[in-house]
Amino acid sequence: MHLNLRKYFTITFSLKKIPIQFNYSLDNINLLIVTTILNLEVKFNTKLSFRGHINYIRNKASAKLDF
Repeated sequence: MHLNLRKYFTITFSLKKIPIQFNYSLDNINLLIVTTILNLEVKFNTKLSFRGHINYIRNKASAKLDF
């Protein structure tokens, strides 16, 4: 099975100002580190705040309603 490594990301959840970063790799290719990720239509950020998710849903609804 061939993996598309461009679809794999890493995110570190922490309330610290400077969280510990670790480089994960698959097949000797480092995975991209991101600060937000969309999983099952729920947007997560490194602080586990829902502010980004609320903005995402609001903008998505506004686009459908043509605002």
